[in-house]
Amino acid sequence: KETTLTQNLRWMRIRADVPVATHWFLPPVFGSGSGGSYPVFLARREVEDSQLVSELAKGGRDAPCILLVFDRMTKARREGFAIAMRRAKQTVLLIDETQVLYLSTRTSWMERLFACATPFGYLQPYTTSSGNIPSEMFFGREKEIAAIESVENNGCLVYGGRQLGKSALLHHVRKRFDLPETGRRAYYLKIDEFGGPVQPAARIWDEIRRVLLADQIVPEAANLPEEISAAIDEWLLQGGERRILFLIDEADMFLASEVRDAFPNLNRLKDMMEATTRRFKVVFAGLHNVRRLAKAPNSPLVHLGEPICIGPLNTSAESGHQARRLVIEPMKAAGFQYATPDLVHALLTRVNYYPSLVQVFCKALLEGISNLPRPPGAGPRWLLSKEQLFESSSAGDIRSQIRERFQWTLNLDPRYELIAKVLALHRLAGMDAAGGAMSVAELMSEVDAFWPRDFERLTPDDFRAFLDEMVDLGVLIRQVQGNGRYGLRGAQ
Repeated sequence: KETTLTQNLRWMRIRADVPVATHWFLPPVFGSGSGGSYPVFLARREVEDSQLVSELAKGGRDAPCILLVFDRMTKARREGFAIAMRRAKQTVLLIDETQVLYLSTRTSWMERLFACATPFGYLQPYTTSSGNIPSEMFFGREKEIAAIESVENNGCLVYGGRQLGKSALLHHVRKRFDLPETGRRAYYLKIDEFGGPVQPAARIWDEIRRVLLADQIVPEAANLPEEISAAIDEWLLQGGERRILFLIDEADMFLASEVRDAFPNLNRLKDMMEATTRRFKVVFAGLHNVRRLAKAPNSPLVHLGEPICIGPLNTSAESGHQARRLVIEPMKAAGFQYATPDLVHALLTRVNYYPSLVQVFCKALLEGISNLPRPPGAGPRWLLSKEQLFESSSAGDIRSQIRERFQWTLNLDPRYELIAKVLALHRLAGMDAAGGAMSVAELMSEVDAFWPRDFERLTPDDFRAFLDEMVDLGVLIRQVQGNGRYGLRGAQ
């Protein structure tokens, strides 16, 4: 159904299957965020940019608009259109007759359509919302995802600092794994208050029952843990690829309560996993204490495999590649590219290769540069210089946000902050050949001078384990030289 807006401009809405990209970047607003519904505008050459901005805005700034222009747009017209759309922060896919001709000459037309059309509108693919980010904006963690989804004795424990990607990983796995048509079900639960003074740890069974009851996996009559367990067994035995995956977030208080009370709920969940050969599987995520509790005496967590640390994306060549993709590909879709390749490394170093901090940096960057005049240069994408990245008016705010998240990790344990500040003091006092890094013995000696009286003293082995926690959390970097040296990461 077409609606005539003016003599030269019409509007309609199309509905389609939600597109999915496998080997190229699809902006979330046109993919998982679209719901398969797209407002389409059809314009003659006479329509001015100001009128297009006004009419497109009525459909919503973030709507996945498609604009078909019945004309061959000149370079100057394209550039003027791009500036108008970016200043208005209007998302739009620009397609003219030249674009259609180009797409008809080769294969992979969908990939080339987005590569050529999105740079002429405004696009904000990055997000700082906690946890549930679009699947298109999730890069890396393939090894961790495989462990969580497997039926092996791994992937049951996830830990990391605050706002550094644990919840995002769990939500991503839930969306990937949950395929009701094949019998695979995945559920995300947040239990931050369970195990505390108000809500006992046993409340977890009420939450498990609630979500399974909604999907008719357990009957209404199943109320007790043993009844819920029996109902799950019966459902799994009905054949096919049936599996149930529970992704339980913010489980620190729950796990601490289990340690105090001799693991009444954890033992039952562990037994259920073993009895079903992990076709029923539970994954617990939390802060640094998850790693420590896994080493507690007689803890059933020992049987749940090695804890997965959500650390920086630079632990392997593949993870580093995924970090670079996160910095480059969404930015290209938004119409920007880096003036020199080394700027990508400089950006990643400043955010310690953490994907959540990349999101913070790049989102603020796009917000700040959209109103700037187009710099000189060929092609549709604007070049990003070192000055725009690290010395612009928005750079200070970006640095503040990154420092805030770094401080959140230090706040997990006051000893983290003490060790980090001793290393910072050592660096400020004068860089040595190791770039400010220190051996375990040297660092322990320096820290000892500031160690508060009411803090328990650590043995050298415990102190090294403490440093390793900080490495996992992205606070420190271990430099392998002899018996190992420790220093602050990157620009910290």
